[in-house]
Amino acid sequence: MRQTDNPGPYHIAQNPKYHEKNDMTSLPIGAVILAGGKSRRFRSDKASARFAGNSLLERTVNLVRPLATEIVVVGPWAPEGVLQVREDEAPAGPLAALTCGLTHLHTTWAFGLACDYPLLRPSLLSYLSSLVPTQHSTLSAIVPRTVESAQPLLALYHRKTTHTQALTLLQKGKRSLHALLNTLEIRWALPHDWQPYDPEGVSFLDADTPEELAQLKTPENQQYL
Repeated sequence: MRQTDNPGPYHIAQNPKYHEKNDMTSLPIGAVILAGGKSRRFRSDKASARFAGNSLLERTVNLVRPLATEIVVVGPWAPEGVLQVREDEAPAGPLAALTCGLTHLHTTWAFGLACDYPLLRPSLLSYLSSLVPTQHSTLSAIVPRTVESAQPLLALYHRKTTHTQALTLLQKGKRSLHALLNTLEIRWALPHDWQPYDPEGVSFLDADTPEELAQLKTPENQQYL
């Protein structure tokens, strides 16, 4: 299971209100689910891999559906009733895929989610959505951080701002999600913020190989399904 790079000196929202838990927002939220990676280490289409009775992609869609008024999957297929889009060129990484997905949404805010977090907790998604400001602000992303790293593929983004910044980076040949975070004003969800909603941090366990996915299918993890 991968460890992401050092998160770097990202912009941090300084307004104290972003460090308080807000009431659940009624502002419509969208979701971009990334499912078009080449899955070289997985050796087959990772999004189609089965876990707890569903494919990883179906599971991710089902988890975010109660919170999202619009869902778009960037990849070769999508569950029935979900918008599926492909990048104009061959898959060029998660930043390009996220940018593509944001193009097809209309909401002010949107989740950016990878489809390979088998134990993603709905309570964590609900918590993150509760941090979306209901009034005008300069905030442009809500991103969890574990002890090891930032988690840009389990995060919320201001659609218009993020799309604009991402396009600029891509035009400059930069394809890193961490480069994107450096351009955004972020409300970090630190471990002490999100642990009440996912005490063990199982939401951040991804599966890059079939063996890693199998390791997550343990009796201990049944409580999270």
